[in-house]
Amino acid sequence: MVTRRRLTMAILALGGSLLSEASRTGLTRSDLESNLSVEDPMAAIAPLLGRCPKKANSNDDIEGAWCDSAHMIKCCNHACRYRTSKSNRDTVVPQETIDKLAEMGLPFSDACCRQTITLDIDGTWTCRKSDIPMRELLDQMTRGPMTHRWGSFAEAMLKLYNEGIFKLESYFSSEYFYYKGPMTRGEALAKPLVMTMGGYSTGKTTFIKSLIGKEYRGMHIGAEPTTDKFTIIQHGLEETITSGEILAVDPQQEFGTLAQFGTGFLRSFQGALVNSPALQDFSIVDTPGVLSGSKQFQRDYDFLKTARWFADRSDLILLMFDVHKIDISDELKRVIKNLGPNQYKVRIVLNKADSLDPSALLRSYGGLMYGLGRVFDTPELKRIYVGSFQDGEYKEASEILHSVFEHDKGLLMTDLKHLAKESLKEKLNKFIQRIKLAKAHATLLDEIKSRKPTFGWGSKSKAGIISSLDEIYKKVEGVNGVARGDLPSLDYMQEKLETFDFNKIPPMKEKYIHAANDALGSISSMTAILSRAFEGIQEP
Repeated sequence: MVTRRRLTMAILALGGSLLSEASRTGLTRSDLESNLSVEDPMAAIAPLLGRCPKKANSNDDIEGAWCDSAHMIKCCNHACRYRTSKSNRDTVVPQETIDKLAEMGLPFSDACCRQTITLDIDGTWTCRKSDIPMRELLDQMTRGPMTHRWGSFAEAMLKLYNEGIFKLESYFSSEYFYYKGPMTRGEALAKPLVMTMGGYSTGKTTFIKSLIGKEYRGMHIGAEPTTDKFTIIQHGLEETITSGEILAVDPQQEFGTLAQFGTGFLRSFQGALVNSPALQDFSIVDTPGVLSGSKQFQRDYDFLKTARWFADRSDLILLMFDVHKIDISDELKRVIKNLGPNQYKVRIVLNKADSLDPSALLRSYGGLMYGLGRVFDTPELKRIYVGSFQDGEYKEASEILHSVFEHDKGLLMTDLKHLAKESLKEKLNKFIQRIKLAKAHATLLDEIKSRKPTFGWGSKSKAGIISSLDEIYKKVEGVNGVARGDLPSLDYMQEKLETFDFNKIPPMKEKYIHAANDALGSISSMTAILSRAFEGIQEP
């Protein structure tokens, strides 16, 4: 008989599917607790719901033990999953299990112990070893529904990362400099991310409600500052709230490195699952409104660093303004500047526009354009969507512009729909940038190491290196294929070097540079196959 704790873990891991399945079959919670076992008939449909064998006189699982008498399902990571194939013997995953995972919005590879699954030409799904050749992973990207193709793409990315730049990044302390931990499976599988930013009461949360068609649990809307957390909003059949502490340790998510910002931030971070069709294509992060004055930075965590972390991983950043409050405060300017190279992702939403007549709206629009031009570093004008993104009818004061609002809303929806397709190319571009940054960073630190004084690093010699960093940048250009654009901004690197121990710079290992170059070469094969693999594919 399964314990309440194990049942709760299964429900959490599977997004509540167990209870919904039970309600369809007429079972109650007590029935589930008393009858779920290895031989449970539901195990034939979704073996992830099976019960791992227990150690004698203990509630601990016996990892690697068989969950079924046919020896096809094993206890892996505290859950029963189909065993991974060995030698020439394959384990076939029933189509019913694949359909169930698709319904739950989970990767098909979750059915397998080592989380690698392949689709044969005859339509057979098979659990495989995780180290399958790159050529076969690329072939899998052209088979089956989008979920599987995306998963194969993620597996290929992880393979390139682990073989190409993992050692280079960890060897040269990349996590300290760029807040980037090792790439995880959750990061590789992550859907496109839309980030909302702006001052308080600009309508960010109301906009999200309008976009997904409903409220999410924990949502607060009001004229005063109401959103005091970073909330990641994702698709899920069961609508739940998950704390930041749990999200940071979930390997299926991409938030593991957020733990570096401390418990103060994790208490101000949460996840919300919402059963909304809009969220099948992308996820949203709702951010706290930027406050004016010193209160903005009187938080239990570093707002600028955490905002930059999310911006680095976002595919689209929506900067919200209220037509009545278009002034850009000094605090908001700092947040925008902090976006750094992510500024190209920004689109502007001029919200609550139906509350003004045309002449007043024109003045508000012009004032905002002027203010934005003085803040953004990019030479291009930012796209501005004008409208009133909330439920209900537009106000009569702006009746002549209602068609314009609808047009801009349509453009925004089109951009969001294209995110899923564009995100694959963006992921690949980000990965290329990550490889180039790893190479450039290692080359830069190696050059700094070569300038170590005879008697070691002192405060004066360290200050000399930092002040002459521009000259060092010029020196490393061309070394190991490094271009000036591959290096971080001069100001940023000088700031990071101030608190970095130069004695920790290791000697260069050429084999790591060669591995990174090999990874760059393999990406060309992935690029060539992307259009063919993902163009026009629909989910079943």
